[in-house]
Amino acid sequence: MNRRAFLFAVGATACSGPPAKRPRRTPRPTPEPVTPIVDDFIGATSAQTFPSPLAFHRDLLVQSTGGELWFLDSMTMTRIAGFVLAHRHFCILQDGAVAAFVLPPDSSRCELHKIDASRKLDVFKGPVFGSAGAGITHVLPAGSPDEVYVTRQDEIVLFRMAKGEAEEVAQINPSPSGPVPTHLLSLGDGRLVSPMYDGFHVIVPGKAAIEYETPDRYPGLLAAASGGRIWYSHSTATWEGHLVLAPLTNPASVEHTIDFAPGKVIHLASGGGAVAVLVFGIEPGPRGIHAAGALTWTVVVIDENGTERWRADVTAEFPGNDGGFVAISEHRVILRGSNHALLAWDAATGRRIN
Repeated sequence: MNRRAFLFAVGATACSGPPAKRPRRTPRPTPEPVTPIVDDFIGATSAQTFPSPLAFHRDLLVQSTGGELWFLDSMTMTRIAGFVLAHRHFCILQDGAVAAFVLPPDSSRCELHKIDASRKLDVFKGPVFGSAGAGITHVLPAGSPDEVYVTRQDEIVLFRMAKGEAEEVAQINPSPSGPVPTHLLSLGDGRLVSPMYDGFHVIVPGKAAIEYETPDRYPGLLAAASGGRIWYSHSTATWEGHLVLAPLTNPASVEHTIDFAPGKVIHLASGGGAVAVLVFGIEPGPRGIHAAGALTWTVVVIDENGTERWRADVTAEFPGNDGGFVAISEHRVILRGSNHALLAWDAATGRRIN
């Protein structure tokens, strides 16, 4: 090789850079047999975050049935009164009165209708309620029998009822970057609790929300318990069939936990020292819990000491296509299925009433 050829070879090598590396191919995993998994069967059986159409005050059961409010004696399961109201939702106040949020079809102003224990109806005229026709409306008791919270798309409004007027006294925006949470719990003292990604927000008008953490647990449905505690369902990375009784501390400790896996908590409600839970599940198929099996629906009652009181299989009677709602008092447990149909049990024994 002469000098000219040698220098040319050196220059070519310097300009070409390091030799190209071929990317290493990730070995493809060995395919496994395709097996239906539990989550494939969820479909419409998501946790029920719509406003509940059921509420108890002692033995009085109030049910929303579209454009009507029905009052029932839960001991006999007989209807004792009814009101035709174009209401969006309702709640029971601390004095046992019912407050319903109404949007009259012939007016742009909202109304609050308050029905007291003697079934006397008072109407409180409110302001124009923007964005009320869209989304979901929750009505929740606030800090006194004369106040209620009403949600609209982007905020929670505190109304005070006095002298025939429903006055907006505060607006709360719990999520500046998004809509109002789909599930809220009133503690009845002016505080609201909302689940967040891994904990809770406690919301009070005029104050910054307080965050309470639940590390590695993702709260879903909420219900009040005695002693400043709450029940909440929560999910893990794989399933949502867990229920916890906990005080509102930071980070949230756990007094009791109930595992319904592979079932899923669809709805829950508390009262009379217990919580009633509607659970959707799948019976194991021939190849284990991840195989296709029979779909089941169960009502379970848990005492505040964490002990299961009783459970009732409602698969045959409850289609569950739209999810269901439960309510519980000291004496009764109620399940509402499709077409406003109600099933009732003795809260203490689980004996069917109807």
